Amino acid sequence: MITTLLLTALLAQAAPASPPCRVGAFEDVAFYRGKWRVTVNARLSARGPWEKTDATSTIVADLMGCAFIEHLDTTREGHPLQLLSILTYDHNGGRWQYTVTDSEHGRMQTYEGRRDADAFVLLVNLDVPGGKVLLRRTLKKESDDAFTWESARSPDEGKTWDVTTRFEYRRVEPVQRVEASSISRTSLMAATFRSIGNRNPDADFRNPDYMASRFLRSADLELLASSGADYRPQLALQGAELTEYFRNSIAVITNFVRPESAVRSTFRFVARHSAPGSIVFDYPLATNKRINNPNDIFSRWGEPFLFGFAGGGPAAMLGEEGLRVVSDFSNAELVKKYAVRPDGTSSLRLPDAGGNRGADDAGFATAEVPQRSAP
Repeated sequence: MITTLLLTALLAQAAPASPPCRVGAFEDVAFYRGKWRVTVNARLSARGPWEKTDATSTIVADLMGCAFIEHLDTTREGHPLQLLSILTYDHNGGRWQYTVTDSEHGRMQTYEGRRDADAFVLLVNLDVPGGKVLLRRTLKKESDDAFTWESARSPDEGKTWDVTTRFEYRRVEPVQRVEASSISRTSLMAATFRSIGNRNPDADFRNPDYMASRFLRSADLELLASSGADYRPQLALQGAELTEYFRNSIAVITNFVRPESAVRSTFRFVARHSAPGSIVFDYPLATNKRINNPNDIFSRWGEPFLFGFAGGGPAAMLGEEGLRVVSDFSNAELVKKYAVRPDGTSSLRLPDAGGNRGADDAGFATAEVPQRSAP
C-alpha cells in the first residue's frame, strides 16, 4: 500500500536564495521576531528588592534576515527606560552574538556564546573598579509564543551567579487557528493552483489533476478574493496570455501548517500502519519566511505555517519516527528534474538552485517504511 501526503503546491514567482549568514543556526530562533508583552523582574544588587514592571517589545528581522533587532520600552524606579539589542550569529566562529544598550547606562555590551541544550548561554566580561565581573545572558524558548531572557552576574569567574533581571516575553497576538468547521483557505488556494496547472496549454507540464476544477465553486474563489488572494484573473486567462503566465511562473513548494507534534504523529502513523509503503510530502525549512510570521497572509486567515525542518531537511526526524528518506529535492532541483524536456526546454521559468535548498526555503521528499525482517 502506498500512502501519499500531498500538502500544498503553489505557483509563484521564484524567491531569492537566503544569504549565507542566514543558513543553519537561524532556524533555532525562528520564533524570535514579533510584537511582545514583557514582564520584567529586576533588582540592582544581589540582596536588593525585586521590582516588577511591564514592557512592550518589537523584534524585527534585518540585514536580509541575518540579524534580529529589538526595541523594548519599560520603566525602572518610575522612570522611562528603553533597550536596544541586536541578535546575530557568527558562522565563522560558530557562536551567537547579542549586543545590547539602554537609555540608562548608554554602554554597549556584546555577549557571545553557544546553544546549550534548550538554552542559548552568552557571556561577556565587564571591567569594574577593582577588577572584572562576568555577565551572562540566557535565552530560552518556551513555545512559539513565549520565551525568556535572563541576566546574571558572577564576581568569581562563573563559580556563583546572581540573577539580576528576568524578562518574560508573551506574543501580543498569538497566531490564531482556523475554526474546525470553517473552510480552509489554504486548501482552497492549493486547489486553485492545481486548477490553473490543469489548464496549462503545454501538455508535457499540465497538471493531470482535473478534479480541483470540478470541486472549486465561484463562492470559494470569492472567499479567497475577499481574503486578499484573488486568482480569478489567472483562471480567466486563455491562449497566449495563459502561456505567458506559465512562462513567468514556477512551482514552489510551501508549507506545514501543523505543529511539530502533529507532523511527527503523521510520520509515526505511516511508519506503523503502512508497511510496506511510502509517503510523499512537500515541506518548508525553519528559515522559511512564513513560519510563525504573524504578518503573513496565512496567519491572518488563522491558518499559520507552524513548523519547518532544520537545515538538514527531514531525514533526521523521519529516522526517529521509523521512516527512511528515498529522495529529497529542493524546489529548484524538483522543477528542473520534472519540468524540463530531454532537450532542455520548458514552458516554465526555472528557478536557480541556491544554498538554502531552493526557492522559498522549501523542499519535496519521498520516504519509505524500511522492510522488516520476518519473525
